[in-house]
Amino acid sequence: MSRGRAADEPGFRTATGASKATVSRALTAFEDRDWVDRTGSRAALTPLGDVVAEAVASLTATLGTAADLRGVVDHLPLDDLGFDLGRLSGATVVTPRGRIRWRRSDTPTASSSAPRRYGSSRTPSRRA
Repeated sequence: MSRGRAADEPGFRTATGASKATVSRALTAFEDRDWVDRTGSRAALTPLGDVVAEAVASLTATLGTAADLRGVVDHLPLDDLGFDLGRLSGATVVTPRGRIRWRRSDTPTASSSAPRRYGSSRTPSRRA
């Protein structure tokens, strides 16, 4: 949902898999905080809700970067980098220790002697 564009409760239920009662409770809580305006089953972000949504999106991106770098950060010269680790978001790091196969839990496992690849996607690219 973006500011000024309304979405309906059935759409939220479909997108989240949450029950009608859960979506209704969440929207009521957001309305109480002045994050959404509701008209019937439709809801739209308020200007304050837009600020909150942007902050949540930023936090989500930061958490994704942290998860991507988890297996790499111990091997970096952090004191010598000269830039924020967040700039590595979406980067691919190749090491000589073996290929990484990402599991559903985002935990890398070595599977061969090919270069390890760390990156923003959970599916590694395969190189010959």
